Amino acid sequence: MSDILSMFSGLLGSNMDQIQDSLGNNDKKGILSAVSVALPAMLEALNKNTNTKEGAQSLAGALDRDHDGSKLNDVTSMIANYKGENGAAILNHMFGDNKENVLNSVSKSSGLDLGSSTNLMAMLAPLVLEFLGKTKKEQNLDADGISNLTSMASNLLGGGSNGDLMGMLTNFLDADKDGSIMDDAMDLIGGFFKKK
Repeated sequence: MSDILSMFSGLLGSNMDQIQDSLGNNDKKGILSAVSVALPAMLEALNKNTNTKEGAQSLAGALDRDHDGSKLNDVTSMIANYKGENGAAILNHMFGDNKENVLNSVSKSSGLDLGSSTNLMAMLAPLVLEFLGKTKKEQNLDADGISNLTSMASNLLGGGSNGDLMGMLTNFLDADKDGSIMDDAMDLIGGFFKKK
């Protein structure tokens, strides 16, 4: 599971200027904050969707068809062409009727405007699926394996003692020693999913 940490830390580190340009938003702190809330939300949604056999099979099929991980070889192009990656449709599949609530929560907790938060999540969604597809292919996972993978990834990024990415992003955000905003952001998203 450390691969997901490496991938997204690399994305943040080497592509932040391009992400800012693509979003038309120069609020680096807000973008990092939005990522730190959006990733766990996406993985938690995928985990819930794969809790059923049908859901796990559906995701496994989608990964086989459209997300084999090969696009991770050129993350820069994915960021530049994120609107063409059908990110909005992926978000619809992830969150269903709750999509607007999640987008508003990410916007509110990060301080980004709703448009920037929505575009950032549309940019991240294909990357998340590419990571899952790459792992599925490399480990030859079936639908049950995909369900286990989303569960592990969700737990890893969900905060607490296993929240390695949360800690990494908190360090980024707190570089100017202004305090962490992760607790409030994660409570907001965590509370939302508990109500589902």
